[in-house]
Amino acid sequence: RGTTGLATAIADLECPPYYLKSESVVGRCIPTIVDVNSDILDVNGNHIPVNGQNLTSTNVTDAVNGLSDFLNLRKIGEEVLSDLGIVWPYLLGGLFVVLLLCLIYIFLMRFLVGVIVWLTIFLVFGLLIFGIGWSYTKYKELDDEPMTATTLLETFTYQKNTYLAFGMAVRSYC
Repeated sequence: RGTTGLATAIADLECPPYYLKSESVVGRCIPTIVDVNSDILDVNGNHIPVNGQNLTSTNVTDAVNGLSDFLNLRKIGEEVLSDLGIVWPYLLGGLFVVLLLCLIYIFLMRFLVGVIVWLTIFLVFGLLIFGIGWSYTKYKELDDEPMTATTLLETFTYQKNTYLAFGMAVRSYC
């Protein structure tokens, strides 16, 4: 484009009225700023107003940091999907086992209603007591030393607070 084409593109907000020296970082153009406290000037040496204030290198640095945080969210999402890709057979197997247990339970309820109701009450309380005891022993086993984890799920299983929260949640049902 010529000079008039550039002025038109700037006026139509197709191009910014300034240029920032950039370098490629992980396939993205990231502005490089040498002087942290400097104002960014346009081609003619004038200050660039943004929301009623002059555009400074601090504004650009904050914007780049926000972009970096946003791109890190993608990394967390990929880790979660990777963990799901690893454990999906266990989840599917667990769902199948629960389905079979529910069908057996419904079939037995037809013939042994009174016995199964009382057995269910005792088993639920027994399971809750077991969950409280298990989470308490896991909580006591773990100390505050950081452990190396390979998946996002393992980072939660190596923390004492995970078992504290689980124990509190199970205890709230009793």
